[in-house]
Amino acid sequence: AKEQSIEEVLSYSVDVPELTTNLSSNDFIRISFKIQTDGKKAKEELQQRDFMVNNIIIEELSELNASDLKGKKGKELIETTIRKRVDSLMQEGSVDKVYITSMMIQ
Repeated sequence: AKEQSIEEVLSYSVDVPELTTNLSSNDFIRISFKIQTDGKKAKEELQQRDFMVNNIIIEELSELNASDLKGKKGKELIETTIRKRVDSLMQEGSVDKVYITSMMIQ
C-alpha cells in the first residue's frame, strides 16, 4: 500500500470536536482529535458513527489519570487505544491513524 498524499489524508479524515470529560484522577481533560481512515467509504461510515467514537473516547479517558497522559508515551497510548477500538467498529475500510489536535488537562 502506498503512502497517502497530504490531500488524501485530509480528504479521508474526520475531525472529532473538542470533548470535555473527567479523568479517574478527578482532573478533567479537554481534547480533540483528527481520525485518518483509508478511504472515502470509511470516512463516511466514521462520520455516521460519531456518537460511538465519542463514547469510546470518554470511556477510555475515564480510566486514565492525568499522569498517564504526560509526555509523548501518554499521548501515543491514547491515540493507539482509540485507533484500535474505533477500527474494530468499522465495516467499510479502516482507521489508519488517530491524531490529538488539542489537549488540556486541569
